[in-house]
Amino acid sequence: MISFDSKHLHLLWSVVETHSHVLQELSDEALCLWLQKKIKDSIYLSHEDMGEIKAYIASRSHLIRDVANSQHL
Repeated sequence: MISFDSKHLHLLWSVVETHSHVLQELSDEALCLWLQKKIKDSIYLSHEDMGEIKAYIASRSHLIRDVANSQHL
């Protein structure tokens, strides 16, 4: 069960939208690590929360790429 809140989700999707040009060039693994770092640099998350964020990003990598690509249409 994901315990992070709507603020965390908003931050994640805001980063996806504002840095879409960077995300398009990354592999799935690099995309996950890059997004985790951006989030970690913005707010404090426990080790457990970071694991949940990583799982969330990995499970939605196709959607993240779709959103990133749509920013350049």
